[in-house]
Amino acid sequence: MSHTSVEHPRGMHRKWSLVALVSVIALGFVGLVMPSWASWDSSVGKGVEISGVNASGKLRLGPHINQTPVAGGVAVDNGPQWCIDGKKPDPGANDLISVSTLTESAKHVAELALETPQMAYLLAKYQGHTSDDLTLGALALLVHANFENTASVAIEIAEAARAQNPALWNRALELVDEARNSAAIDYESGAVEGDGQRTGKIRNLGTPNANGAWIPGIPMTVILNGPAVFDATGTNTWSGTTQSAPVELTWSSTGNGAVTFQVTYAQEVRRTLTKLGSNGRVQDMISYGNRDLRSDPEEIVQPGNTWRVIYDFQPVVSSQVQAQFVAAGGTFRDEIMMRADPNYGSGDWLTLDDGSFVPVSSVTSLYYVGLDPVSVSDAVPVGAVLVGEVPLTFAGPGSQQVSFPVTRPGYYVAKTLAAKDAQGEYAEYVHGDASYQFGLENEMSIAQIKPTITTVASDKLVLPGQQTSDKVTVHLNEGASWADGLTVKAHGTLYGPFDVPQPQSDTAPEGAPVAATADLTFTADGQTLEAPWMVPDYGFYTWVWDIRAVNQDHPELFDGDFVDDFMITVETASVRVPSLGHYSQSREYNVDPDGRAFDTITISGYMDSHTDFEGLGGYWAPDIDEATVSVYDAGVGRDWKNTGVEVPSDAVVHWQGSVPAVNGRFEIGYEDADPITGFTPGHDYVFVYHFPGDDRVAPYTSAFNDIRERFHVPGDTPDKPGVLTQATKRVLVGQDFSDTALVTGDVPGGAYLVFEAFGPQDKDTSPVCTDPFFTSEKIAVERAGYYESGVTHVETPGQVYWVETLYDKDGNVISSGECGIPSETTEVVSYEPQIHTQAHADNNNQVGGSIWDVLTASWKKPTGFADTADPAVTPWPYPAGAVTTVGLYYAAPGQTLTCEKAIWSDTITLIEGQSEYETGRYTVDKAGTYGFVETTRHPNGTIISQGKCADPQETVSVGNPVTPPPTGKLAYTGNSSWLLILACLGLTGSGLALLAMKRLHNS
Repeated sequence: MSHTSVEHPRGMHRKWSLVALVSVIALGFVGLVMPSWASWDSSVGKGVEISGVNASGKLRLGPHINQTPVAGGVAVDNGPQWCIDGKKPDPGANDLISVSTLTESAKHVAELALETPQMAYLLAKYQGHTSDDLTLGALALLVHANFENTASVAIEIAEAARAQNPALWNRALELVDEARNSAAIDYESGAVEGDGQRTGKIRNLGTPNANGAWIPGIPMTVILNGPAVFDATGTNTWSGTTQSAPVELTWSSTGNGAVTFQVTYAQEVRRTLTKLGSNGRVQDMISYGNRDLRSDPEEIVQPGNTWRVIYDFQPVVSSQVQAQFVAAGGTFRDEIMMRADPNYGSGDWLTLDDGSFVPVSSVTSLYYVGLDPVSVSDAVPVGAVLVGEVPLTFAGPGSQQVSFPVTRPGYYVAKTLAAKDAQGEYAEYVHGDASYQFGLENEMSIAQIKPTITTVASDKLVLPGQQTSDKVTVHLNEGASWADGLTVKAHGTLYGPFDVPQPQSDTAPEGAPVAATADLTFTADGQTLEAPWMVPDYGFYTWVWDIRAVNQDHPELFDGDFVDDFMITVETASVRVPSLGHYSQSREYNVDPDGRAFDTITISGYMDSHTDFEGLGGYWAPDIDEATVSVYDAGVGRDWKNTGVEVPSDAVVHWQGSVPAVNGRFEIGYEDADPITGFTPGHDYVFVYHFPGDDRVAPYTSAFNDIRERFHVPGDTPDKPGVLTQATKRVLVGQDFSDTALVTGDVPGGAYLVFEAFGPQDKDTSPVCTDPFFTSEKIAVERAGYYESGVTHVETPGQVYWVETLYDKDGNVISSGECGIPSETTEVVSYEPQIHTQAHADNNNQVGGSIWDVLTASWKKPTGFADTADPAVTPWPYPAGAVTTVGLYYAAPGQTLTCEKAIWSDTITLIEGQSEYETGRYTVDKAGTYGFVETTRHPNGTIISQGKCADPQETVSVGNPVTPPPTGKLAYTGNSSWLLILACLGLTGSGLALLAMKRLHNS
């Protein structure tokens, strides 16, 4: 409340002086509004002035006239207003913009501290004394001391008033003392004596002041509701006034039941004040006007206590379950306790004329309520299943135990009822039913299960890339049964590869490699589910399954965790080495009938430790130490072009030996003690390497039709020249491959070979050999034997068909191959598509930011090829028109991401040669978990690649933004004598704008 000391009328006088120099280059705008207005007149009175508070001029402590007829759509009562912003300008016309009820006092100055009702009392009594400036000033001082918006300003005003005007200060102290003794602060609701009796009293009725003294003369009415009357009136109503001591009223019961009362006090003086708010640039005000009857009614209704008047006794039943957790398949036990209600009547159990206790019968019922706890309720909820009932009779206070068998996991709730109408001839002695609410914690037990898992591998022995599975069966503990809606979630970890099986143990070794994981959800006891799996590498793999309580939908229903052992034999599989590397070649093709045959075999693919494993536990067999090398007699005139890799049934073993079943180079037939001899002229022979297979390496037999392993024993007549060929079977795009020819028979001098390669072609079309992409040099053929084509390669996948031609010295064809035969076909395989994805987020993963997905379209080698580094340039493995769709899924905080319905999606067309792609951005509007899932499809609609739901790389957790702490604001002060505002100062280059304003004075 800032004013000059000069009185003035309601009119306002403004005097402005403005000098401005503004550069045309500067971007500045200066606006000044300098109001001045009246703050009091004779209708409200002036008050008292003090100095030194405002920066200039004096501060008037006194009431204000109302210049705002309507604030915030509410009509403002035209009564005095009191300032609570001591150093801000006075409000002018319509500067007050809000009306609110003020209930609390700030009490900035202890000596002048008043509650809001006390201040209202003083304003109601004295603000109309418009000619009593000292009292008006004292009222204003008290308003500042208790309701000033700024504590330091209130203290400054109080100190100035005490120092400059002792009379003002003393008058304020007089008013404080009067208010504390005369203003009603609290209206007592009274207290009841005689609860549970036939007679009693209501005490402590009246209104105390701040010092605890009772204020007389306030009208009051007391009304009873229930079977009781006041002794003074014989009715349920008493009216009178408060006294200088608390009022006491005696009552008597008229029946059996509950009685309550209420006291109504007439409130002639307000208990609240009204705050008139501004925009913060001028003073806020308070007023005794605008009384809001909703918060400051004209009558105060104080509800009293409720008590009972009785003629009988009330049994009280309670119970306590014996254990919070019981085993499903076990027993639920409850202790039932009965006593008399000590707060009803005499509090004793009623006795009969013979001195015996009145017997009370009860029934204890046990209910199964399902997998979730129920809320506390007065009645048994719908859906609760009655398990059983046990009747009890109490011949006085005491306790008894009951028990029930339970089978299903979940929540069980007991409830005991002693019903009044079930007491027969004793019902009149029992006041009412005795029971308790349904679902109390001490009446609830949780039946827990401890499920176990048994597993068995679908296949003991598999090959890399071969899909197999682990068969997993869940079992509940004995006596337990499955509950509707129950799920048991099992998590499996596939460990491996291991070179040899490990001993069974209760935990996996530290650092054990993890090949895969799986999650299964069971919905029935004894249910068997399969976890499919396949791996690209050989070795031993074993599943370890667990059921963790923390991972379940209802963890409290599980009695601890289950984890099965590591390397249980029946849930372990050996992924065997699928095929050995075999390269061999007999020393010469033509062998004299009386000569010896020799072969050199190079074997790879065995693990380095092969032949070292001695087996384990009788389940895993030891390594087989040896492989056999057999020489088969293929007979005369074998049709080699139509002979496959399998050993024909008519082939006869001519010779057989053994070699260690390890990697290495083996020379066959060089031992003089066991030479390979005794051949039949005119017959063909072939070396065949055979490993029978064990638990670590799959069976392997080299090809019977391998041209490098064949040799011929010439007969008595010359053999017609011929050519047999064997091309490289399978290569990656860009890799070198070749053809090998075996020339047989008696070759004429000057003969030569030419190899041609055609393709690549679609394997589903008929082979065409008309336009070779590769033609070898003329390769001189001097005798029967092996001849190489030289290497070539192609950059696109497909079938390459080889054709070899043997010419005589004049260029005449001696022998020519056929287009498209299997032995002369090389399959060129492309790299396979492989999509990598990574979710991104900005704004510190907070609501309001964006999330998006980044895709990397790359490739991988197909099964059967070594996993070496990708080449720098490789053919694009995605078909033209391939499209990737990225869906976004949402789960609220605490919920599991299920990826059932996308909330957003984006589509990307893959472009040949472009590896990196970025989706559009999604603006996050709520906290939770967001997950992307990628699906890439061929133009024909088939899926090429698909991501997994809740993949950690594709999941983003988003939280709500953290609200920063509020920053401090500079205080603004002002007074009604002058106001200086610098609104805007702009400076650009050499431009300068200056603004000056003269002080304004209230006239």
